[in-house]
Amino acid sequence: MTALTRPSEGHVRKSAPPVRRSALQTAGVAALNAGAAMTAVYTLAVRPWHLRWGATRGEVRRPLPGDEFVPRPRMGSTRAVTVHVPRPRVWAWLVQIGQGRGGFHSSTRLERLFGLDIHNAEQIEPRLQTLRVGDFVRQAPERFGKEAGWRVARLEAPRTLVLLGGPPDAPVHSWAFVLDAPNNHITRLVMRSRFAYPLTPGNVLLWRVTEAAQFIMDRGMLLGLRRRAEGVGQSSVPADQAAAGEEPPRRPGNSQTAPGAETR
Repeated sequence: MTALTRPSEGHVRKSAPPVRRSALQTAGVAALNAGAAMTAVYTLAVRPWHLRWGATRGEVRRPLPGDEFVPRPRMGSTRAVTVHVPRPRVWAWLVQIGQGRGGFHSSTRLERLFGLDIHNAEQIEPRLQTLRVGDFVRQAPERFGKEAGWRVARLEAPRTLVLLGGPPDAPVHSWAFVLDAPNNHITRLVMRSRFAYPLTPGNVLLWRVTEAAQFIMDRGMLLGLRRRAEGVGQSSVPADQAAAGEEPPRRPGNSQTAPGAETR
């Protein structure tokens, strides 16, 4: 056996002093951990919820008119609301949207904060009921740019409205509204947005920030449309049959599609 020897007093091993963090370092670590936790909660729970707010699983997975214009989106959302009136009445409010038209039925506070000069209509305007494929629907005043808005790519009253943003030959944003009618007295309004922005770290970060604001506006718009369409005394829809829940007669020009678009 090897004899155990006791170290001499001159060779006593000293333990390293404990590492002390400053209050600033401790706060920094705590902030990083909190940020990571909040990012995880947003990515795994909050973001999936608001991207499909109000929509059923079938509506989220279902192909909708307008998908063909942005077939490989970087970001997309499908949101929906049930409106307890016939769809011609909902359509009469929807077809008025746009800056300088009937507004977007959403948050006027946010719109005014960004200086968009949007005034949301509280009644149906006959002059705003004629919208055609190729028309430009402004998002903001012209001082924000001549192309600040969307062009009407598909229109089938009172069922489908598809707006496109970006170059006509390579749109980067599609905004589709589909009005389903479970019966003559209920409308299911489905809204879908698809974005095809270039994949860069800056764009990813930008869209993660702005998509929350987009949710606020989209939700406000859907609820605003429902409130106006269901409102008492707002039944003066161009289609005389709206109040009775009947569909308006189909007329030439009511169903329109941009050249080259698919028909679903």
